[in-house]
Amino acid sequence: MGRSGSRGQAVTRSSMRRSLSAALLLLALIGPVWAQTPGGGPGGGGGGGGACPSAPCTPSEGGTGVANNNANTLTLGGAVVFSAGGTGALLGTAQTFTATQTFSNATAAAVFSGGPICIGHTSCAYIIDVLTAATSNAGFQISNTNAAALTNDRMLNNAGTAAAWGIGGTTYSANPIDTGRAFYGGNATDVVIQTLNSNNILFATGGGAVANARMEIGATGNVGYLGTAPVVSACGTSPAIDAAATNMAGTVTFGSAAPSSCTITFVNSGFATSNHCRVTFQSSLAAEAYSYTKTVLTITATALSGSADYSCDGI
Repeated sequence: MGRSGSRGQAVTRSSMRRSLSAALLLLALIGPVWAQTPGGGPGGGGGGGGACPSAPCTPSEGGTGVANNNANTLTLGGAVVFSAGGTGALLGTAQTFTATQTFSNATAAAVFSGGPICIGHTSCAYIIDVLTAATSNAGFQISNTNAAALTNDRMLNNAGTAAAWGIGGTTYSANPIDTGRAFYGGNATDVVIQTLNSNNILFATGGGAVANARMEIGATGNVGYLGTAPVVSACGTSPAIDAAATNMAGTVTFGSAAPSSCTITFVNSGFATSNHCRVTFQSSLAAEAYSYTKTVLTITATALSGSADYSCDGI
């Protein structure tokens, strides 16, 4: 009888310990909510005051805080900050304030009354303003794993006219010219590429640290092709080509000794797909002629002298 009573008392003490542990765990979970509730905790029953002066709040710090109106709504200081009821979810406040999110005491983002959003700082100069201390690869990334889809950004004006830029998937078919390519375009509007000051516009290829300007539109409207001059050979003694010559155009000065032919070899392996060339002799020569391939231009005559201008176009 005595031993049975001892076992009952042990079970009772074990149950009490489990109940106490559960109560302490529950208090730890809901304590922060009590701390921000008007009454500060159980039996608070409302009350005024400002926000809790320390973070995290403690049950003794009252103030206008959190009230759970029902299972779908959360209010802060009388303003709804989250609602899952009605026609949709609301996350925000009716009050004017700045919401700042920090990690390890460093600002991650801030949302201001009126709409500006700062990422990485709190001094927005634009509606969305991103600031980073990174020295390279800083920016946005929008990814799409669907090879048949188009990944793009769009901007619309008040008339609904859009400008879009992005890249097509490897099997994107709605607009084949964009498939697997980066693009920029306008929807139902002209596209303008301009500088805001008296500067030139350059188009470059090559990629990364080896990119080179290939075409330039000057501030006054002149258009020029840029690049390295072709190589002149088998063209008499000391032939020359002008310093600004490219595969696209230039002037060749024939060497002395009246050669019968002159070979101009295009740089960078010439034209990859096709080309068309024209040659204008600066003085009439007997039997003057020319021929070309994608890699060389050959000029001939009975005796070459003086200079000739050439122009080629192709890709």
